[in-house]
Amino acid sequence: MEEPPQGGRTARRRARGHGLGRGHRPGLRNADRPHPDRGARPDRRTCAAHSFRTDRGRADGGAAQRDRRSRREARRHLSRRLSSPRCPDPRCGLRGGGLARTHLELGSNSPTLLWHDADLDHALPLVVRAGYRKAGQVCTSVQRLLVHETIADEVTERLAALVGDLAYGDPRAPGTQVGPLISTEAAVHAETLVAVAVGHGSRLVTGGRRAGSMMAPALLSGLPESARLASEEAFAPLLATASFGSLDEAVRLADATRYGLRAGVFCQDLDIALTFARRLETGGVVINDTSSTHPDPMPYGGVKDSGQGTEGPAYAVRDTTESRTVLVRHRRAGL
Repeated sequence: MEEPPQGGRTARRRARGHGLGRGHRPGLRNADRPHPDRGARPDRRTCAAHSFRTDRGRADGGAAQRDRRSRREARRHLSRRLSSPRCPDPRCGLRGGGLARTHLELGSNSPTLLWHDADLDHALPLVVRAGYRKAGQVCTSVQRLLVHETIADEVTERLAALVGDLAYGDPRAPGTQVGPLISTEAAVHAETLVAVAVGHGSRLVTGGRRAGSMMAPALLSGLPESARLASEEAFAPLLATASFGSLDEAVRLADATRYGLRAGVFCQDLDIALTFARRLETGGVVINDTSSTHPDPMPYGGVKDSGQGTEGPAYAVRDTTESRTVLVRHRRAGL
C-alpha cells in the first residue's frame, strides 16, 4: 500500500495561515517560523520563514503574499515563533543588536472537562472532532478528557464507538477523516507516548497502530498523572481520559502541566463552570464546548510555558503597535 503524503495541507495551512493577522498592520514585517519541536519540518513545504509586508492594511498584491526578504529584515519589528519551551533561542528577540517584540506559541496540553450533568449527546461528538481533526495537529486539540467518575464508564464506551468509526488513511481518498502526521518522526513520538501511558497503567481502548507517518486514531482510558501524556503535548490523533471526583481534583488534574493555552468544560451548572474557569491557569476557557473552539475576533493566547502574545485582530494590532509619547509645553507669559 502506498504511504500517504506526509504533512501536506495541514502543515502548509498551519504554517502560512494561523496568526497571519499580526502582520496586517501597515509597514509591519512579521517573521512567522514554526519549529521542528512542533512537528514542522524546516523545508519549503512547511516553514520557509514567511514574511508579510502590508501597506495600509493591504498587501502589495491585494492580498497577503510571501516576502523573501532576509530574516533579519523581517524581524525588525516582530519575531513570532511556533516552537516549544525546549527551544530557548537567544536570537528570538533580537533585531540588529537590539530587542524586538516576540510572540511565542510554545505548546499545549489542552484539557476538556465533563461534569456529571454534561449532555453527552451534545458533548462527545464535539470532543471527537476536536481531538482528531487534522490528525490532532491543532494547538488546542483535546488531548485530555477529564470525566466525572459517575459517568466515566459510559463516556469510555460511547467514545470507543465514535473513535472506532473514524475513517483514517490516505487524505486523497474520499471519506477519509483522519490523515497522516506531518512526519514519521512525529508518528513515532506519538506511538511512544501511548506506549508509556499503557506502561503506567492506562488502557488502550482502540487504535494506536502506526505505519510510517500514519497512526490509527487512539483512545486511552484511566490516564495516570505519572504518564507523559498527562503533561506533555502529543500533537497527534489521540485522546486520553482520566476521572475525577470533585471540582478541586478536576482543577488540579487540568493544571498539572507546564502548559496553559486553552480548556473546555461541559456543565449545565453555570456557577460550577465559571468556578472552573476562574481557578484554572490557562489563556482561555470555553463553556459547553471544547478547548479547540476559537472565534477569530476574540483574544487567543496562552500562559505558563504556552507562550506570550495575543491573537485576534484588535488584540494583535494592539500587541504590535509601538506607542510613542509626545509632550508639548505651551509657553505662557511669566512662565
